Amino acid sequence: MKLSHLLSRLLALSALTLAVGALRADHSFGVDRTELVTDLVPNATRTLRFTVDNPGSETLPFTVYAEDFNVADGAPVFGQKPGPRALAAKLTVFPASFELKPGESREVTVTLAPGAGPFPAGSYYAALFVQSSRLTESVPGANGSRIMVARRLGIYFIADSQPESKPLPPDVAMTALTKTPAGVVLRIKNPSPYVRFVTNGSLQVTGVSGGKPTAIPVRAFRLLPQTETTIETPVPAKVKAGDANVLAVVDYGAEELLVGEARLTF
Repeated sequence: MKLSHLLSRLLALSALTLAVGALRADHSFGVDRTELVTDLVPNATRTLRFTVDNPGSETLPFTVYAEDFNVADGAPVFGQKPGPRALAAKLTVFPASFELKPGESREVTVTLAPGAGPFPAGSYYAALFVQSSRLTESVPGANGSRIMVARRLGIYFIADSQPESKPLPPDVAMTALTKTPAGVVLRIKNPSPYVRFVTNGSLQVTGVSGGKPTAIPVRAFRLLPQTETTIETPVPAKVKAGDANVLAVVDYGAEELLVGEARLTF
């Protein structure tokens, strides 16, 4: 029986905050999506939307742009030559810049114009960045110096050519289940050309000497194509030190759950 989908796919792609000293004004903002997913069909335009909101106390300027990335160790790597599944050049953002007063929000549209193709089966992807920056007030004792503060949130844009049928094939494999000082690490390999989404997962830790098992949820995450992804799950202090059997269960949408087991020392 499948585990119930208790975890959402709320995974921020990146957040960057640069600041010096305590800021008097609130520079926070949010987006209502962490990913936009559609199909990829030659010459077929697709338009998707997300919303940016400003819950802070001052007016903020925003810029929105698309950027390609490659994948290394299951994580996005920016600033490199775009790979064969790059999508940023095919995306148009509107508006690309705007301001939001305190309490305001703005819908942003992202249009995919793929062109004629052909597109081999699999996922194509880019990152959409929403960035706001401003100058701080003068820093005391620094000759009136002002610091530029930037914050950036990211959203995955994923387009699937010849989308997979559901349920997915059982081709994902758990390649490692190990202990770290902070918790337990899962390493999972996705050999397919598609992005896979892990919507639910858990660890069950049972002491070898007996006692009640401890269930620990694994956060939702995505498996980028043809790579291995490492996910670390913190283990709460209530888990007693000593040897334990750890059962890891992951649901990525296949007919069967992905299961791994190891004996670890806490």
